[in-house]
Amino acid sequence: MRVRRPCRALFVLCLGLFGLTALQALPADGAKPTIQVADLQFEAMPSERLVRRAFPVKALAQGVGAELAFLCEVQAQGLLSCHLPRVRQFDGGSDLRTAFERAGQSLIPHYRVAPRLKSGAASAAAVVVLGLQFKVQE
Repeated sequence: MRVRRPCRALFVLCLGLFGLTALQALPADGAKPTIQVADLQFEAMPSERLVRRAFPVKALAQGVGAELAFLCEVQAQGLLSCHLPRVRQFDGGSDLRTAFERAGQSLIPHYRVAPRLKSGAASAAAVVVLGLQFKVQE
């Protein structure tokens, strides 16, 4: 069986292995985002290498992807504190679902948000839905 390789373009939703979107679905707790992900300025994001390493090997071999949504709060140092993900789209079994959840959680600490939003307001305590997509190249 040929293993599909993840594509190289990061943060490009139509081609990317991993992308950012402002997703509409919210976790069950009903908390509402105070900003859209487009309002954030990122000082750091996971590298392509980290994303490739996080992609579940079994899912990659099967050509399975997933889309996750995290409800996150920006901390004072620009770190994100996120609730467990909500899986929005998925084509595999429960073992792969758990693997994708872990993969997404492993990437969250690699984000750093700038102290100010694009609007100039402070980013600390802002709440945002962070969408992560894991896709394989066709």
